[in-house]
Parts: sequence; C-alpha cells; structure tokens
Amino acid sequence: MNSGKTAISIGFLLSLLAWAGVAQVGDSEPTSEPTIGVDEVERGQRGYGISVFEGGTLERFEVEVVGVLRNFNPGQSFILARLSGADLESSGVIAGMSGSPVFIDDRLAGAVSFSWDFSTGALAGIMPIDAMRSLGEIPLAPSGTGEATIDTPDSASRSVGTTRPGFEPETLLRSLLERGNGRERLEAAFAALAPSSADALAGDLSGAATSLIQFGASGLGPRSMSFAQKALGVVAPAGRAGDQLDLPDLEAGSAVAAVLVGGDLQMSASGTVTERRGDQILAFGHPFMGMGSVRLPLAKAEVVTVVSSRLSSFKLTNVGEVVGAFDEDRFAGIRGQVGLTAPTTPMTVRIRGQSDVKFELFLADLPAMRPSLAAIPVLQALEVAEVSAGEFGVDMTAQLAISGYETLDVEQTFDGSSAGFDAVIYLLQLVAFLELNGLVDVEMESIDIDLALHPQIRTQSLVAAHPQRSRVRAGESLKLHLELRDYRGETKRETLDVSIPADVRPGPYYLFVGDGVSVDAAELQMQPRRPRDFAASLDQLRGYASKRELSVLGVKPARGLLVDGRTLSELPGSLRSLLSKETGARVPAVNLAVVERARRERGRPVDGLVRIDLTVQREPSG
Repeated sequence: MNSGKTAISIGFLLSLLAWAGVAQVGDSEPTSEPTIGVDEVERGQRGYGISVFEGGTLERFEVEVVGVLRNFNPGQSFILARLSGADLESSGVIAGMSGSPVFIDDRLAGAVSFSWDFSTGALAGIMPIDAMRSLGEIPLAPSGTGEATIDTPDSASRSVGTTRPGFEPETLLRSLLERGNGRERLEAAFAALAPSSADALAGDLSGAATSLIQFGASGLGPRSMSFAQKALGVVAPAGRAGDQLDLPDLEAGSAVAAVLVGGDLQMSASGTVTERRGDQILAFGHPFMGMGSVRLPLAKAEVVTVVSSRLSSFKLTNVGEVVGAFDEDRFAGIRGQVGLTAPTTPMTVRIRGQSDVKFELFLADLPAMRPSLAAIPVLQALEVAEVSAGEFGVDMTAQLAISGYETLDVEQTFDGSSAGFDAVIYLLQLVAFLELNGLVDVEMESIDIDLALHPQIRTQSLVAAHPQRSRVRAGESLKLHLELRDYRGETKRETLDVSIPADVRPGPYYLFVGDGVSVDAAELQMQPRRPRDFAASLDQLRGYASKRELSVLGVKPARGLLVDGRTLSELPGSLRSLLSKETGARVPAVNLAVVERARRERGRPVDGLVRIDLTVQREPSG
C-alpha cells in the first residue's frame, strides 16, 4: 500500500465516519497520528513528507534521514534529512514548506523547519513532533496577553522574544530635523525595527541556516516591495483571494497563512500545517516571531506554483479566507485554532492631490511589527499616486485612537525631494513611539492617515530676523523684521509683533524665532522633559508644532534644576544643593528658562531658526 496516500486518506475516512455518526470525533478527544521519537530515528531510514506544491492538492515527497543533531540547544535535538521527489532535487528545500509533516516508519516524526542558503541538494532540519505537541498543550491565553519571555525550560514553550527599546517623544523631533537622503534614512528606520527573531531558529543553528517561512505581499509596487524586504526579509509577490477560493479544509500538509495586513493591500507569512487535531492546528515547525501568546488571523492558502532559485526557492501563494487565529508563537512552531477570532486594528490611508487614493486596511495585533506594517501602505499609496519620488510637498494629518486615552491628532508638513520618504519616516517613528513606549502597553483602536499633496516645494527659508530695537522694557511690544527666501526664488520680508512679558526681570533676554519644529527642539534642549507617564508623553506630542507654524520663544538666564520631569527655575543656591542631595542622583541643571511662547499659523511652511539678543531695561525710578 502507498503509505503517502494512506496518510492522506485517514483524515478523510475519519471525517466521513464522524459525518455518518459512526465516530463522534467532536464529542471525544481529537485523534492523533502515531509518532516516532528522536531516539528511535537512525541514519539511512526512509520516509515521506506531505506538502502542497500546486493548488490545494497534497503531494508526497521522499525523505532520507542523514542523522540527528543532538542537544544542539539545551534539551532540543533536530533530525536532519535529505528530501527528494516533487522536483526538490533541483529546487532545493522550498520556502513555504516549513511545517510540512514528515513520516518515518509510517509514524509522524516532525515538521520540515529549516535549510541552508546555497546548499547543493535539499537538506532540511526537522523539528521533532514531541516538541510541537508540547506547544499544543499550552492553555489558551486571553486575547491581548502577548509576551516575550522564556516561561518554561521546554523548548516548545520557549518564546524567543522581540523586545525593543522604548521610544521617546524627542525621537520624532530628531526625525523631522534630520537631513540627507530620505530613501537611505527610511531603509535604516525599517532595518532598525525589523523583527529580530524572524529567523530565531536559524540564528540558533548558524548564520547560514534559514527558517522556511514565506513572507508574501499583494498590491505592493516595486518601490514599496523593496522596503517591505527591509522590514520583513525576503518577500515574494502573493495574491489575495479571500473567500473567492474554494479550498478544502485545513489538514496536515495544507498551505496556511498568518495575515499581517489585510484589506486593499495584503501582507502575510505562509507555511504548512503539520498536524490538525480537532480545531487545533500545529504549523511551521519554527517560530514566526517567537512572541509567545498572540492572536493573528489564520487563513487558508493556495499555492500557485514553485519558483526555483539558486538562493532560496519559494512558493507563490494566493491567500484565502480567514478561518481562525494563531494563538501561540513559540520556538517549536505556531499553534492555531479554527474558529478563533483575532483582534485587528483598522487603518485608512487617503491621498488627496492630482490622483486620489484610498486604502481600507486592517493590521494584525503585532506591536513590534505594527510601525512597519503601518508605514508600508502609506509608502504604497504614494507610489500609486506616482509621487513617491521627485520634488513636492506633503501635508500629513494623522489620527491615532488609543484605548483609554484621548485620540492623538498630529499634523506635520514635509517639502522637498524626499518629502514622501520623510512623511513615512515620521509615521514610522510615531507608531513606534506609541507601540514600543516603555511606560504602558497600548491598545491601538484605529489609525487614520490623510496626505494632501502639493506639486511644488512651498517652504520658505528663514534667513534673518532683525528687531526694531535691541533694548526693551517689560510689558511692551516689539516688532521683528523677518527675511524669508523662497525655494529657488527671491527674498521676501515680513513683520512679526512679539510681546515682552510684564514680569521679566531686567537683564539679558533672548528670542528664538523659527519654524515650529526647530523651536520645539530648541526648547527641549534648554528645558529637557521627562514625562512621568504615558498621558504626559501624549500631551507632549500634542504640543509639538508643525513646519506651517512660525514660533517665537522668549528665554532668560536661569539657575534651576530638572526635577521629576519638571523644570524648576530661579532656585536659590541652597535649595538647588538640597534638591540635588535628596534625589540621590545627578539632577540636570537648567541654565535657560522659557518664559514666553507664541505661534502663528502660516499659509506656507517655513524652515530655519535664528536667535535675537535683547536687553530688558529697568523702569525709570520715580
């Protein structure tokens, strides 16, 4: 009897018996394939595996055991096997085969897990099924309880972790003030946020070994696809078919996908089902991201064809309907439940200009990846509008709804040859701050991005500012004469009235005049802020100005300290010394205090910062 066909037909027979009432599978323990342990496996043993290479049809490939890598990780061994048949001799092991069940002596041994780039022949590592079944025994965690810790010694339950340092609000200002090649800066930003554990298993083996997960994207142009490669690794074109595909129920060997972005665009990670017991599915045979308890949309998939490559062959897939959720992502693989619901975040991207574009999307609940998942669709929308490169302007309005907090509304302007890239960098950093902050876990309810495009650069450079006079009195008004230069144009002049505070003391007084972003940065340099909680961080972000605002800071010398996130100026020397001792740590000194700030909205953005030195005179006596 052909053992491959027998293995496939068992599931069909059980389903038929259950339907006929002979075996009530749903009312009893899910049936399991007999297994073979690592200690029973010997060099030279032969077996077979099951995977999909075209459509939804399960096909058999041949397996010959090469040996066992014993205790390569503490308590973890891997079976090494050479694969053949299904044209694997020429293609090598194929990305997307991860999770393909392998049978030795007609017993389930494990799942195809990893291979080596540029290897001659189809040599694969097999994750033992005992480790994967331990993953299946983890209790179902409530939604939204993802973690990245090693919670048990068992390698199946070990989460490899995806922690990132928290972002500060100042990060956003730095991204706005940076100059240089926008494409290179965006590539660096994506690379900095790339998942560190996408190849976690491979990293445990060697730098040349790679897990066989297959990232796919639908609806991305060449420019956006190249950035997706920076964010995820190797990404292949993929189709999105939803419920248009009539695919059979998931079973061992079926193609399966974790949906990262869905809707008008789609990004996913696909692999193969190793075993199905009732509604529970074990797949991949290696971590996706190693995040522990998760909730990711689980979808059926169809393999269009296999693309052979000298680097790494891969499957081209169409992602079908979502039928459940993956709920565990661990070292030995991922676990899913058919019928389980995964929470997602709705996202809308609108482009307004010569070409209007609108994307309706949803993002998987992956805080570590959501900054990149949110930024790539915006980049694609700019590409569709045919303005992702060239000289133009962008006015961005972003609304981010966060559970338990007031909606964060952000407005910013970008101009120049890298305006599109700069806008995407800013969004990437904004979402990264929210998702990766070191204060609280946030629940993102929605993301709404609106980009208004302008065909020309509008920014005026602030060249100089001249006061009507340099000696002033407290409480009076002062007229400033500003010199502004158009982009590749002439210099123009404007006047700006500023007020000198009535309570400012006689002596030196400084005005910093410039665009809102540069003035914000100058204020933080003089009076650093350390928000004590997440709500205060959001307030700091809301207080940031845009390039469309002309801002003025009034500053005076001070003798103060930054204590518990607050600036205390005009402190006597004795009190300064006492506060420094009581805190038990070095307290930053504050030598300049901001006493006045004014803003004026402009029709055109401005760029630049100038300082004006004034002297406040004493009031005449008598």
